[in-house]
Amino acid sequence: EVRRGEQVRHLVRGNRYAPYHLDVATPTLDQLKASAEPQLTYEVLGGGRIIHSPENKRVEVFGHSYGFPWQGEFRHDLAAAVIKEAYPAFEVTTSNEGY
Repeated sequence: EVRRGEQVRHLVRGNRYAPYHLDVATPTLDQLKASAEPQLTYEVLGGGRIIHSPENKRVEVFGHSYGFPWQGEFRHDLAAAVIKEAYPAFEVTTSNEGY
């Protein structure tokens, strides 16, 4: 979650070659840390897995992250909304099962 004053934006990152959640998040976190905007704040809300199947027009969001555990209930719905905006023709599903 990125905040600039009252504005809130959710970011979703994925990289099939990254072995851990931190490897996926680090480039974006580094860019946010380097920002010179004084009102910009950010927080990693949690993590999970994403399977992107362009040939089937399907994205699955599921599981959890040991490196970025959710505080309270999983909020895969936030990731699904961001993905659906980027891929409106795709079916986007969520599940709390799996790692």
